[in-house]
Amino acid sequence: MSLHQRCDVSIDQYIQKRYLEIMDAVSDDIDEYNRTYGLEAEYLLVDDRLDLAEETIRDRIVEKTDFLKKELGCSQVEINTSPVRIVDGYEDMMKEYSGKEYDLKRVAEEEKHHIVRLGMYPGKVDSIKITSNKHRYIDRLNIIERIRPKYVDIRINGKDYIHMQNYIAGAQALHINIHVSKGEAVYRLNRAYELSGYIMALVAASPFLDGCDSIYDDIRQVLWNNGYEDRKLDEYIIRDNRTTIPATYYVDIEDYIRKVSEQIQLDDNYDTVLYSCQKMNWRICRLKVIDFESAPKIILELRYLPIQLTLERDVLCSLFIIGCIFYNEDKCQDLLPISLVSENMRRACHFSMDEKMYFYNGRDIVEKPVKEILEILLHRSLCYWNKINIEIAERVDEKISEYIERGNVAQEIRKVRYQEHYNDENWIEAIIRKGIV
Repeated sequence: MSLHQRCDVSIDQYIQKRYLEIMDAVSDDIDEYNRTYGLEAEYLLVDDRLDLAEETIRDRIVEKTDFLKKELGCSQVEINTSPVRIVDGYEDMMKEYSGKEYDLKRVAEEEKHHIVRLGMYPGKVDSIKITSNKHRYIDRLNIIERIRPKYVDIRINGKDYIHMQNYIAGAQALHINIHVSKGEAVYRLNRAYELSGYIMALVAASPFLDGCDSIYDDIRQVLWNNGYEDRKLDEYIIRDNRTTIPATYYVDIEDYIRKVSEQIQLDDNYDTVLYSCQKMNWRICRLKVIDFESAPKIILELRYLPIQLTLERDVLCSLFIIGCIFYNEDKCQDLLPISLVSENMRRACHFSMDEKMYFYNGRDIVEKPVKEILEILLHRSLCYWNKINIEIAERVDEKISEYIERGNVAQEIRKVRYQEHYNDENWIEAIIRKGIV
């Protein structure tokens, strides 16, 4: 008999109880010089003709390594780096990350395939196939399909898109995982939300969908927000969405646990629901507990970044963000109202670097050009890094200043489409080649 059958409490009560028990065992002491971070990076696989890889090929590539994971798309794989100390966060992560990317590239080439760094597959969505992994993906996608309201379908260039939850199989993310203590976890999470729109403007990398310009700078995040919406119209006021940005900041760890446990659970088995609850909490930022049974740790995960065109840009953007989150120890400092955070994210996905956003300067809420805000955030990030590692501070200063000046990846690959004079037949091929490692 499963624990589900034996248990006499509801799913949400069970999740809250187990989470709180685990939190009691979490250490609240992190030496800043031993704090770690890790990255999860998703790649596309294409063949010599630049067609998306078949699932059998993808699976063979995964089986040849001990560090790759299968993803939702038949043509997607994910690298998980080992955690490295933040104080050595450039050199150690570059070594760790580039070594695994090199091995992935080598194994893919053995199968006559290439690995691609693109936030969104730019070709026809009909080419994007969902994995046949029934337990991990298909069952849950079917649940989403049943509960997902149809009014959130979007129209791009005169065409309605209805199965948006499936198109994530062509979208590649970069997730940043940072070790945080119990005492600081919710404050760092709320700060990460506040920063999200500004950071998205810097890293937006997904302008194309279904063989056309989506008019967004990051269509990937729009697909997430709409494709996994699970509320009916009359639930908008009484229930929060499971994706994007919450309706309010979290008060403390107990408030976070309660709200996560109250979301619609896609798993009704008490043996696995705690893991599933974390996995299916699709906020752009979230807390997750690892090593449940041995030495539990809290990880702050940032999930909204698309993969960048280069590995070094992934690493330096990550270090810039870490500096922004940790530069200030004042946990009582006011945050920008979260409704304006959501508006900033909306503007970032649409217009990114060419927009004004709301910004709290410590006294007033003002609208400022994004590049000016990013310059302020760069100064704050450098305040952190100059205390931790001056060499990293210099690298972050040089490269993030360059990214702010030159623009994000969405702007860069749009130049391939519009300024390099590719015709309608071969611009998609040119974009894919731009992303090949």
